[in-house]
Amino acid sequence: MTRATATITLLLAATLPATSWDGVLRRPDGSPIRGARVSVVGHAAAARSGDDGRVVLDDAPRPPLTLLVELPDGAVVAVELPALAPSGPTVIYVDPALHQEVDALARREIDLETSPGTVSRPLSTDEVARRGAPTVLSALESEPGTSVDVADRDAVPSLRGLARGRTLVLVDGAPLVAERRAGVAASGAVPGTLAGIDVARGPNTILYGSSAMAGVVALRSPWADPGDAPRAAAWLEGRAGDAPSRAGSFAWSEDGWSLAAGMRDADDPEGADGSRLEGQARQQSVFAGHSRRVGTAGLVRIGVRFDRLSGADRLARADDRGRTTVPEDLVGRLVFRWDGPVGAAAGSLVAWTGTQRRETVLGAGDRAVPRLATTTRGRDAGVRFAITRDRGSRSLLAGFEATLRHGVEVRTAIAGGDPALAAALDPVPLAGGRQLGIAAFAVAGVPAGPASRLHVGLRAERIGTRAGGPSGPVSADRGVVSASLAWTRRLSDRSSLALQLASGFREPLLTERYMTGITGRGLVLAQPALAPERSRHADAVWRWAGRRLSVQAAAFGLRIEDVVEREFLDPAAVPPAFSGLPVDVYRFVNRGRARLDGLEVAARLRLSAATVLGLAAHRIRGTDGQGEPLGDLPADAVRADLETRRGPWRVGLFSILAARNDRPAGREVATPGFAIVHLRVTRSLGGGGELGLIVRNALDRAIPAGSRADDPTAPGRTVGLFWRWSR
Repeated sequence: MTRATATITLLLAATLPATSWDGVLRRPDGSPIRGARVSVVGHAAAARSGDDGRVVLDDAPRPPLTLLVELPDGAVVAVELPALAPSGPTVIYVDPALHQEVDALARREIDLETSPGTVSRPLSTDEVARRGAPTVLSALESEPGTSVDVADRDAVPSLRGLARGRTLVLVDGAPLVAERRAGVAASGAVPGTLAGIDVARGPNTILYGSSAMAGVVALRSPWADPGDAPRAAAWLEGRAGDAPSRAGSFAWSEDGWSLAAGMRDADDPEGADGSRLEGQARQQSVFAGHSRRVGTAGLVRIGVRFDRLSGADRLARADDRGRTTVPEDLVGRLVFRWDGPVGAAAGSLVAWTGTQRRETVLGAGDRAVPRLATTTRGRDAGVRFAITRDRGSRSLLAGFEATLRHGVEVRTAIAGGDPALAAALDPVPLAGGRQLGIAAFAVAGVPAGPASRLHVGLRAERIGTRAGGPSGPVSADRGVVSASLAWTRRLSDRSSLALQLASGFREPLLTERYMTGITGRGLVLAQPALAPERSRHADAVWRWAGRRLSVQAAAFGLRIEDVVEREFLDPAAVPPAFSGLPVDVYRFVNRGRARLDGLEVAARLRLSAATVLGLAAHRIRGTDGQGEPLGDLPADAVRADLETRRGPWRVGLFSILAARNDRPAGREVATPGFAIVHLRVTRSLGGGGELGLIVRNALDRAIPAGSRADDPTAPGRTVGLFWRWSR
């Protein structure tokens, strides 16, 4: 397991019993850290630090061990604790500016332990808020291999350039499901209602099963622990300029109870070139949860969350006859979670149920452009149980998972246009869709020498699919096995090298195979014979962590058998009933063996006691089985995030330098290189308050909003003011 290193200073005081010991959390300047949650990796022991930074862990194992320190703003630091002080509390100096490179999948919120080959980083609410991120996608824009946020509220986050359902999104440990080929957008989620976002990239994430081929984006709601003192937070923001909006959120917690709600209204933007755009949207989020300790049985949590995107226009020029809107995209989740001891091991149980509804609309319903409204809905449920056991230098995680997606239905309503169109489109192309998956998984870690370690992971799953449509009921059953092997070697006290191999899969969505209807990309036609994707991964990850600098560099290769790509029909091949529509007509097809190779680098450098520079860069290349470029790959880019503090002031500068993308795929076109700069200035007001200024696209550069010929220029300069308060 990869664990970032924090500076640990042992001070003298009284000796503690073997089953209970205490420590003091401090910042680099010596001030205590209040309200941080401290847990022991692989064990149920956990506690929260008091006003003086002191934390007492009962029934905790003796060191050596690893602590996960979750700061009040959501940042997570992994601390290697080799031993306790000969007497007295252990004082731990935590510098999150350098030590946020923690193994996200080792967190209890996600359950599956990952190997050292996984590149990961948690994003705190503090970092997300100061950057002015309006969506989950924009919160990830500092990560290598992700797309640039261009104010499209319906855009989908992806890792390592692998969009189209290959990046898994978790909400409080439960997978977020959307019958949408583009993937899960989490469009309605207001970042102010989240406690943080964890990002993990690498082959071992395939142990989550289908949809995790590229990695995992885990959203964390603001849960409270039993016994917590009352806390409250508020956030208000207004923006003017080319992308005007208004937003606000509120959160409250006390003694295990927590509540959060937020909303953002965005008006139609304007392109940096002065063009009028459509792109209005409303995001709404609400979360309510409760945590309770059940004697010595552990911690129980139950919570409900709803995220809704409504009245949303896909970003497009106002005169684009083929633009689409999303009247509603609603996701609701009910999550139950238990963490506690199972004999000498630590156990975790997550159960969830949810619902999803999405409507996509084309046209106004006149003769020229008929109104086509495609509605997709479905429900899902699941349970995952896992136990973790450490025996000296050996570790084992094992468990099972059952997931059910049911009631999946697609309906298309037509108004206006040629009557032949209504005759050609089935109003219910998919009904009663159902997919059941039952899996068992295990990850074992063993020493492989004095400075090396070996991790082996395995997941075996059985997937059954049932669906009904115009051609009658269909069914399919298949068994799949995913595996990973990772070897890591500590090169020095500051550096390590990890090599990893893995094999995974992706089962096509029901809507990929059986849906005919309107999407954000045009009119999609059903392809029932679509085969699943099989993947083979190879990664090499080098890490170096010093007092002022931390670096992660990953080189990766991916081979995907039967890769699924869009195939756009030539005008002559489009069925006559669809030829009058002002959108592309396409279908999904298997295109042989795809190849994807890339390089990602991320670094954080403390230039002074008050200044930190973050750098990230990526280069990704991919081709399908016919040697054609893969679609939706991000252009080569370097991203820099500089932040400095002076008294109550904090100034930040975030920039992206993107190279020309001259490898268009399908209907894509080459896009020019660009530079974009975002500026932020905040001032602490005392009493828990903060006032901030955000300038997005400060240089007012005209950059492409996408790689299709009809994509508009992204919005230009936007200025926002925000106020935050927490206590």
